[in-house]
Amino acid sequence: MLWVLLTGCSAPCDADTLGAGAIQATIDAEAWSSTALWSAAGDAAQLTTDADVWRISVVLYENDLGEAPSALDGDGPWTFPLGAGSDGGFALLYPEEGGSMSSEQGAGGSLELWRDGEDWLACFDVDVAASDGGSAVVSASVRSPAP
Repeated sequence: MLWVLLTGCSAPCDADTLGAGAIQATIDAEAWSSTALWSAAGDAAQLTTDADVWRISVVLYENDLGEAPSALDGDGPWTFPLGAGSDGGFALLYPEEGGSMSSEQGAGGSLELWRDGEDWLACFDVDVAASDGGSAVVSASVRSPAP
């Protein structure tokens, strides 16, 4: 069985110090960075990173107020619940080898999102374990142009 635990962003969120199109994270306490891009998917939004040992994808459907990403007005911040039983969205972590890990089977958590000019900034923490026995702890800060 796949188990994933997401928690709110408990690590310092440095999204405001990043250049556009960047993600900085720790995965199992090891520093990792890549390029990141927000894209629109109907009313939803998706964050994807380049594959460089790891790849992360986050899909947002609606925030804790029931607003879709396409309807967000102002600078935020907005909270998006993630995980099982949530309409907020989900997170996926793809390791270089082995199966992917998804928050849909997890205990839940959240992603904090806000706007700075034309960019969306976000932070999230993810504790994951996969059915094949793999696991990882991810803390991430993201800055990328809004979709």
